[in-house]
Amino acid sequence: MVTQLHGVMTTHGADQGLLVAWGGPTKPARSALKNQHLRVRVREAPDVVDATLRTYDRLPEAVRARPPLRRAWMPGDAGL
Repeated sequence: MVTQLHGVMTTHGADQGLLVAWGGPTKPARSALKNQHLRVRVREAPDVVDATLRTYDRLPEAVRARPPLRRAWMPGDAGL
C-alpha cells in the first residue's frame, strides 16, 4: 500500500500523502515509510477518532449525517 501511495503521489505531483492504517502500519510498511522520498503521514485509529471528535461540530451537515453521532457524557478515569 505504501508503494502504491508513493506511485500515486509521484504521478500527481503531491508533496504529501496520508495513510490511514486502522490497526497500525505493518512491519514492511513501517520499513518502506522509513525510506520514503516523499512525505507520508500515518494515522491510526485513535488519531482518526480524536480528529473526528475535535472537528465534528464544524463539519458540514451532509458530512455529519454520515455517520450521525450524538455526544454522550461518561465519568472519566481522572485520578485513577
